Amino acid sequence: MNTPSISPTPVHSATWFNIPSNDLAQSQAFYETVLARPLRREVMGPVTMAIFPSQDQATGGCIQSGAGMLPPSASGTLVFLDCNPSLDAAVSRVAGAGGEVVMGPEALPPGMGFIAHVIDPAGNRVGLHAMA
Repeated sequence: MNTPSISPTPVHSATWFNIPSNDLAQSQAFYETVLARPLRREVMGPVTMAIFPSQDQATGGCIQSGAGMLPPSASGTLVFLDCNPSLDAAVSRVAGAGGEVVMGPEALPPGMGFIAHVIDPAGNRVGLHAMA
């Protein structure tokens, strides 16, 4: 019997995420407003992306529009985006950016921070997380 080798513990449990959008400009403006950070546009063949900023070794991700994209959805896997230094500040910008807060803010167990769920203009449910 072959026993699979054990892989080392990864630096991050997730490495990349895609948030689908039918209107990339609207979605990019929403996330830039809520997170108060610029996103970088990239084109890969038939797909255009707005990349979330991250440091080396951090989990990365993008908003994606184009051929082969999954449809936007408020159900399924839930991605949490970093909105440090303040969850309350990010949540306060959601409605003005065209989204809706549908849960929270709520405290996590001590030392884990705070979360909220929002619906973006494309109809995706996305989590927001900050330590304060």
